[in-house]
Amino acid sequence: MRKVREGRDDGHLCPAGAALIGDSVYTAVGGLYPLPARADRWWSAEWTDDPRYDDPPGGCRSPVPSG
Repeated sequence: MRKVREGRDDGHLCPAGAALIGDSVYTAVGGLYPLPARADRWWSAEWTDDPRYDDPPGGCRSPVPSG
């Protein structure tokens, strides 16, 4: 998911952030309209490893703890 402000790229959400927003939208809309059940563990499915969502490459990598 890419954020654009005034026609310019203003960052993006990595898969984890997109999943959090998706969950919030599902909850909000589901409170107003009937929705199909969510897929099990959709927030950690294969799409989260798709390189198309890691832009710039390596930008969504989790920090490696030191020590």
